[in-house]
Amino acid sequence: MGKPKLIIVEGAIGSGKSTLSRSLRENIPNSTLLDLGSIGNDSQAHSFIYHSNILSMLFDVKLVQSNFILSRSFISNEVYSRLGKKDYDNSDNFKYHVNRLNMLKMIYDIKIIILASNPDEFERRLSVRKKFQYVKHSVEESIKQQREYLCIADELRESDLEVRVVNNGGLSQEDLYKLIVTELNLNG
Repeated sequence: MGKPKLIIVEGAIGSGKSTLSRSLRENIPNSTLLDLGSIGNDSQAHSFIYHSNILSMLFDVKLVQSNFILSRSFISNEVYSRLGKKDYDNSDNFKYHVNRLNMLKMIYDIKIIILASNPDEFERRLSVRKKFQYVKHSVEESIKQQREYLCIADELRESDLEVRVVNNGGLSQEDLYKLIVTELNLNG
């Protein structure tokens, strides 16, 4: 039996993370979805502890041989920090968590998926959103986030992590799921 999968789904607001994460959870046997989109108290110390504990939990449950899907992770926190949305510099915490994620490769087959799209697709998706009453979102903000995610994708690759950037503009939910499963060999 191969290693269980640890799939991290990232991307700008409106890129399709939640939809893809749910599809993966519904179709990958023995999987658990952790949606890490909001952590409440977002101080630097609390954020560090929160993300450290998530990674520690993944170490602790290694004998369960369960697949895990994370919708957002410490990677999102770094994107928001770089965009000035945090009142602290998160770079040291980010480096620490990247190192911890690399250690998890002993236990899990780690796949990081960063979803990207185009302005028209962001516009379409954001216009039908109902769950974001508490935060104002715009296509321009999604594009800024996307640029940071693409920069971070390169940094993660330099850290020897497998990262796949997928432009899902124009793809149906089903086609995106099939593309991800095929390209990342998730069914075998």
